[in-house]
Amino acid sequence: ELDPMDIGLYHGRGECYLLLDEPARAVDEFEKFLKMETPAYDLLVKTGRACLDAERFERAAELLALALEMNPDDPYIFYNFGELYEKTGNNQAANDYFAMVTKVDATFPEPYIQQAEEEDAKGNHELALYLFQSVLKMLPTSAPLFLRCASIYEQLGTEFASNALSCLTKATELDVAGPDSVGERAHVKRGLLLFDHFNDVQGAIADFSVCLALNPQNAAALEFRAACFRQRAGPGDLDAAKDDYAMLVNLVDVADTRKGAPNVFLAEYYFARRDFAAAAKHYTDAWLCGAAHPFEMEKLALTLAVTTLGGAEPEHTEAEGAKADLKAVPPLEHLLLDGFCKQRRALEPTAHTALFYEFNDVWGPYRAKLDRRREEEVQPKGKKTPNAKRK
Repeated sequence: ELDPMDIGLYHGRGECYLLLDEPARAVDEFEKFLKMETPAYDLLVKTGRACLDAERFERAAELLALALEMNPDDPYIFYNFGELYEKTGNNQAANDYFAMVTKVDATFPEPYIQQAEEEDAKGNHELALYLFQSVLKMLPTSAPLFLRCASIYEQLGTEFASNALSCLTKATELDVAGPDSVGERAHVKRGLLLFDHFNDVQGAIADFSVCLALNPQNAAALEFRAACFRQRAGPGDLDAAKDDYAMLVNLVDVADTRKGAPNVFLAEYYFARRDFAAAAKHYTDAWLCGAAHPFEMEKLALTLAVTTLGGAEPEHTEAEGAKADLKAVPPLEHLLLDGFCKQRRALEPTAHTALFYEFNDVWGPYRAKLDRRREEEVQPKGKKTPNAKRK
């Protein structure tokens, strides 16, 4: 008001309105500047972008065209033209201009990707998603970018599950072999999404199977496909789950804590089929992996007893001219099983289970032989105690 001919004031006030996210008022100030001064390239671009945000599309087209004549090698001009045609419904023209961006400068999207990653790391997921989607306009065949968008949709909440699924589907369709391949990751993520949010067990199994076709040792696919088989529980599904878990627990690069539950399943699977040797192995492995003992101790004791006594060799010690048939049980197994036996025998008979009686049928005879042998070692047969009466 004090100096209406100071054109720098119009420019400065326009900048302020841009910072206040008021593009229409910014355009009014920039237009005053342009009427009073020879159009500068940077201001043409800035005013054209503000017109675009203010939905003054005809004026945006005029200003961007002027800027393009002044500098036909600026990729930002092509990007703004792409957004202009996108907003006015001419998708083919929009795609053509977006494609020109990377033809003019292949590195143009990189700062946007970097900023998107930084915003996502700071928790600004919506802004990160907007930036990634802006880059996708320039790189519409980038499978990794669709995968990143899917991850952000998942972070935004379950209401965006369908959006995440669309991005993952697009990523798998665009995926190609090479350093940018997202095949395994995309199929695992889509399988989990189908399983957790859409209850599509069949679709999830299909995705995990595609991943395992690419890499038979993908731990996540093995673990989650087995879970899908168990939930579906159709003919042969438990056997299929067993096969996946068996592969998983043998992978050396998988943490032991992750193998606990699969080992429990395998132990229960083999126990139900009376394969006590395999059950004992997996019960023991589950224990070593730190599983929270979701299995019954009677099952562990029975499998160890059957396996230990079935595979142990007899001790060949002479006892009055005959070889004893007492088997050599390793000290640790003996301590564990005998302790369990004593603990359960101390309970009331009503607390005993059918599994304990089955265990006792295996361990009891061995323990009885062991007790007799100990008595013989203390007092050999045929020798009288000092207090024995003479006949």
